[in-house]
Amino acid sequence: MTQPQAPGWYQDPMGRPGDARWWDGAGWTEAHTPRETTADDPQFAHLDASSTITSGTGAHTVTSPGGMNEYEVYVPPPGSNWQQPPPYDAPQLAQGSQDPSAPGDPDSTAKPSIFTRAALDTPTGSQRTMLWWGLGGLGVVALIVVLLVATGVFRAGDPDPTAGPGTYNSSPSQSQQAGVRVVDKAAGISYDYLGEGWQDYNLGTLAENQEVVGQYIVTQPKIPSGGEFIAQVTSGLLATQFGSPSPEQFAATLQEVEMSVRGNYYPQPNEATNVAEEQIQIDGAPAYRRSFDLEWNVEGYDSTGERVVLLLIDTGKSAPVFFYCSFPNTHAELYPLIDQVIASITVD
Repeated sequence: MTQPQAPGWYQDPMGRPGDARWWDGAGWTEAHTPRETTADDPQFAHLDASSTITSGTGAHTVTSPGGMNEYEVYVPPPGSNWQQPPPYDAPQLAQGSQDPSAPGDPDSTAKPSIFTRAALDTPTGSQRTMLWWGLGGLGVVALIVVLLVATGVFRAGDPDPTAGPGTYNSSPSQSQQAGVRVVDKAAGISYDYLGEGWQDYNLGTLAENQEVVGQYIVTQPKIPSGGEFIAQVTSGLLATQFGSPSPEQFAATLQEVEMSVRGNYYPQPNEATNVAEEQIQIDGAPAYRRSFDLEWNVEGYDSTGERVVLLLIDTGKSAPVFFYCSFPNTHAELYPLIDQVIASITVD
């Protein structure tokens, strides 16, 4: 995988060209400096203060120091009344968290207290460079969504009521196209970033995927094996060991995939309950969904179960896309995010 760069000042992904934000080696901190201060300071000379601003979208391109690709950042036009929205108040972890770096303290390398980055409790295998994030105007999108909800046009995250049962319509208004997106170029899909605290998935390739792109949070800092437990949303072309099934074979293939993930990533023994499956469409593409709740009773784990949703999506590639959502019941309040992120998938 691409290694993150060293801590330092970099172009602020939430600011204007020339604004600086402190990167602690693992993620962005609260420390930031406006371009009015950085303009004449030699330590900020490396910032791309001349980043192109497009008149149509008011966006400029930023390259993350954390090994991610370029992404777009919204910049409000001169004279607008746009203000940066307040940060999302995500739930705090009971264990293993650290205080965020204090603003203005560039020497601090502490990670944010909301969801610490860590390793998955399974051998990681080969690793690869992530394909990450298109970033746009979060504040503007939030305003548009509020207006649309207020006028009854749609409810964000709901399937299109005109699309019929078993269909997920990811129109631009529903999937917040101008917001932060996880872009899986190899698989030919993209989907919503779930918010502050979710990390770029860089824990290696899963046995069920050829390559992996996605996002995760740590839900238990230490488990009996010495690793850490996570919630994840990941995607990638289905591993070659499962062949290249057609949509008519997706149901049988997902049963094989289920047995694989249950053996690889969860406490043993475990039992699947509330199993449900259906043939669906994702942004017009043939797909199949299989969901279940896992249960276990294993000492040393905070969780006693997990909500798991598996998708296969035909995007016209050499193999279908395997889309994998898995949230432990210690964080059951996050379960609604599963349907939200699935509804946001677009086939690119």
